[in-house]
Amino acid sequence: MNSFYDVLTKFRRLTLITAGVILAAQAGVPIAHSLPSQESNSGAAILPAPIKAERDRHAARQKVFGDWTAVVTSAEAADPSSDTDADERRSVGDFAAPQGVAVDMHGDLYVTDTAQQKVFKVSRDGRRQNVGSGYMVPQAVAVDAAENVYVADSQAGVIYKVTPTGTQSTVGSGFYMPMGLAVDAAGNLYAADPWNDFVAQIKPDGTQTNIGSGYGSPVGVAVDSVGNVYVADTYNSSVYMITPSGTQTTLVSNLV
Repeated sequence: MNSFYDVLTKFRRLTLITAGVILAAQAGVPIAHSLPSQESNSGAAILPAPIKAERDRHAARQKVFGDWTAVVTSAEAADPSSDTDADERRSVGDFAAPQGVAVDMHGDLYVTDTAQQKVFKVSRDGRRQNVGSGYMVPQAVAVDAAENVYVADSQAGVIYKVTPTGTQSTVGSGFYMPMGLAVDAAGNLYAADPWNDFVAQIKPDGTQTNIGSGYGSPVGVAVDSVGNVYVADTYNSSVYMITPSGTQTTLVSNLV
């Protein structure tokens, strides 16, 4: 049990470590300084210094035009009238640590950013809008046909739903570390939890059912047009398929 805990702990920290190394390299910070130390006493992840610095930098450089966020210079912040191309700047925005992505039926992109602890919508013309915030470590993201956005917060153990009007609520329960999300044509949500070793289906009415269990570490999940669910188990190096009737088969194994 201890070795399994170690595997999951390392996996949870891998995203922060990777993002920290990338940001450290860009900033010229020694790699050793980019690695996270220990978790806090409350169990919350401690952001690596480069990621925290990047998040703080964004907070200092951003101003908001309605719902759209634009990155501006300090001179423009002091004198808004000098920002003559504000409309164009509304399409500008860089991410600190993008993690999960999803695309809706219109071709708009949704991105989770673990460093900024937000979810952004990027339209096809490049305009970026913040559609969700206040998360701890937003990982996976999915969007249904009605443009409801689902966010898996792996550190909080919560899955959130954000409606097109911006209303946010919690969906599902019993998760410890949700990492993968997928949604089918009927609006059923699928979530993979590598800590609890199960994959759950959450229907639009909130009914939750575990449709797969006994994995080593299910991280990725996808669903096709006929309702077959695919599960990537990193610990067992396998990919499984679960049919709508609940039959589970191994599609691929020994992925090393």
